[in-house]
Amino acid sequence: MLTDQQKQKIDDIFKLWVDHQGAGGQLVVVHKGETVYEQCYCYANAETKEPITQESVFSVASVSKQITAMSIMILQERGLLNIEDDIRKYLPDVVQFPEPVTISHMLHHTSGIRECYALTALYDRKPGEVTTVPLIVKLLSRQKSLNFTPGTRFSYSNSGYVLLAVIVERLTGMTLNEFAQENIFKPLGMTHSRFRDRPDLVIPNAVKGHHDNGTDYILVQTEPCTYGSGGLRSTARDLVKFMPQYVNPTLVSKELMESVYLQIPPLADGTVTNYACGVRINELLGHKYYHHGGVNGGYRAFSVIFPDDELIIAVNTNTYNIPIETAGRDVARVVLGLPERKIGDMEEYRGEGQPVSGYYYSAKTGKRLQIKVEAGKAFVRFLGAWAPLTHLGDNLYKMGRRDILFAFGEELTVKQEGAVATFSRLTALPEDPQAYTGTFYSEETMGTIRVTNENGQLIMTAPDGGKLELHLIKPDTFCYGSMGSDGCGYVFSRAEDGSVNAVSYVAPQVTELKFYKI
Repeated sequence: MLTDQQKQKIDDIFKLWVDHQGAGGQLVVVHKGETVYEQCYCYANAETKEPITQESVFSVASVSKQITAMSIMILQERGLLNIEDDIRKYLPDVVQFPEPVTISHMLHHTSGIRECYALTALYDRKPGEVTTVPLIVKLLSRQKSLNFTPGTRFSYSNSGYVLLAVIVERLTGMTLNEFAQENIFKPLGMTHSRFRDRPDLVIPNAVKGHHDNGTDYILVQTEPCTYGSGGLRSTARDLVKFMPQYVNPTLVSKELMESVYLQIPPLADGTVTNYACGVRINELLGHKYYHHGGVNGGYRAFSVIFPDDELIIAVNTNTYNIPIETAGRDVARVVLGLPERKIGDMEEYRGEGQPVSGYYYSAKTGKRLQIKVEAGKAFVRFLGAWAPLTHLGDNLYKMGRRDILFAFGEELTVKQEGAVATFSRLTALPEDPQAYTGTFYSEETMGTIRVTNENGQLIMTAPDGGKLELHLIKPDTFCYGSMGSDGCGYVFSRAEDGSVNAVSYVAPQVTELKFYKI
């Protein structure tokens, strides 16, 4: 059992929620087979103040990959597939890639398949059309190239896990949810877990997702209806029932778990990543742990097991204002008696400086943000709206209740979730903005984008009708977006005569996706 002091330390980790500054979340801690701490914080809906209970159901986003990978392993054990098989064996109508991709490549995120959610964002969507697995399959079937040769790099790809779900369904004749219910959820007693595989599906006890800009909570209105890569609805109590499978498996053999499931094949150059089949493997001060996190539409989830310490922790939340992967590891430090994590501040960046309106870009991280100063007050653009910054003194500011700190000076320094990034203000404009204007189309996404010149500022109209300001990084290369966005950009190409004839969408998980001028 935990001491009162340990319980207080855990509550301090989640102080924002303890003080009812949330939406909130669930926490379950199991040590040596016994639930030693369990807590629910704040609200399932910040508008109605409906409390979160242990029966409240959350979207756990990419934690879903653990269930998808287990489904594949069950089929492997039954001899219905081999993870070294070329996926064209199972998806001949979908895969048009020039190089063979194996199931193993998709399990370990080394396939090179372009990120499906980037593709759906660049698709000419019909009014009211929801992102679904059939839509993703349709877009992936139109891709003519990969980001890289399979097995040569690690690049996290939701596309691979959507296709793994499709393979499960084709081999079994069941939906992924039906297969998981029969072979995973029911055997383990995960009574509040299921995949949301229909847009109109009602999930009992489902919580609402919220964005938190430090001052206001904004309800998440829509989210994709996909599964395999995500889509699982579950509770912290259910997730802790699954994690022991990595140590004492009952759904597959221990031999398969140890020799295949938890084995990480090296990349072509011999590099070994930390990602096995739907689970990451790391160490905390010499204590090995298996874990996965998830982020989607106002939700976050984190489940972890320390196999040698018999410690399991699951945290679900319906807001972003506490970095729960860090918090989950901090809980482990408390339970295992490890030294507390050193929490730095921004005092070393304190000095002279004040906020200046403009668009800022970090060349090192690719992140970007926008600052506005009005009537002496500073704001940062966050997820499409302006969030006020609280002045802490000198050049330091904070994003309301969020633990996101800003230090203004010759450069802008931002600390978020323990990571520090430095930003420079972008001031250059293209010499001839009119040269970039026009309409561009991609056969691979069936999407059209339009670029217009508004008094020297280039505006891109995306396929969904949203308008993006393009900011010049270097010749023919532009970024867009605000704090909280995915931080992607566009590179324009020119014909032999120097005229712009195409534009490529660039992102960490997408390369050489071209839109040609029409």
